[in-house]
Amino acid sequence: MVCPPVQAVSGEEIGRLVTRLERYGLQTAQVRCFLLLLQQGVNDSEYWVFASDEDTAEAPVTLVITLPLPGLLVMDAFCADSPAGHDRLLAALLCDPVSRLLWRPDRRLRADSWPVRLRPALERAAGRRGYTVTPVSAGACLFVREADGAPDTEVAQLSAPDDVEVRPLSMCHLERVQQHWPYLRHVPDAAAILRRSVQTGLSAGVFVRRRPAPDGPAEPQPVSWILLNTVGKLGFAHTLETQRRRGLARLALAELTRRCEARHLPAVVATGRDNLGMLGAMRPLGFTAVHDVFWAVVAPPAPTPTDAAPQSADVTDSIGEPGS
Repeated sequence: MVCPPVQAVSGEEIGRLVTRLERYGLQTAQVRCFLLLLQQGVNDSEYWVFASDEDTAEAPVTLVITLPLPGLLVMDAFCADSPAGHDRLLAALLCDPVSRLLWRPDRRLRADSWPVRLRPALERAAGRRGYTVTPVSAGACLFVREADGAPDTEVAQLSAPDDVEVRPLSMCHLERVQQHWPYLRHVPDAAAILRRSVQTGLSAGVFVRRRPAPDGPAEPQPVSWILLNTVGKLGFAHTLETQRRRGLARLALAELTRRCEARHLPAVVATGRDNLGMLGAMRPLGFTAVHDVFWAVVAPPAPTPTDAAPQSADVTDSIGEPGS
């Protein structure tokens, strides 16, 4: 009997897989963060993890698949950056245990900020199953800051102005975040992502101290913020236009970076190289550019007129850049 290219990894085995992936440095930071969020219960979606056998000397082919909503899968992947590694990833995407999850007519797959080098393997696997891959965003780069046990000098030296307070967001702030995030209507699981980030303390908001007005809101609203999404990236970042050029985004990013590192999570950001505000916030904090990434939706063939009742429309046709 031929051994499948990847085997299922149980929840109890995630820690060992993360340790294996650590050997390959920043290239695996996003998939490691995704795995740790599942292990810690921050991402409470149903999930499946597959990896190649530990006995192989090569970098482990790794697939992390979640089902945040009925009919929508979200997946991340890693493999060695070599022709052999890409072939092994293709075989993993087509093997029986993975195929039973991915290639179903009632499901679409979202590939969130995959390395651009993995796009051909995804397209080849989808093509063999009759599926279509629709890129919905590209031109972004993955940036990573990972704690190495040394003092976090860059983060620790940042201090907030006297009129500013930096702290996690509360549930009452979610409406404000959603109001300013441009991709909200394209990401059906965004509300759940935001809720879990706030509930678990993996968010940071910047608040300007003002004397409370008698008829003002009981809870002040943030003027800048960032949250950790449930697939392993810091995102939803925004600063109100009236508060820009004060370094507030850097304060929010530094605070959430501290919170991630306290939970042994690498800090990962996917953003465009033309996003000068975010690039300016990351630079003094020691983030490193790793590789270019893309987002895509993988969809089954359209039903023919002789098929069963038509499926309802799916808003994942265009998802923008989730978490950026």
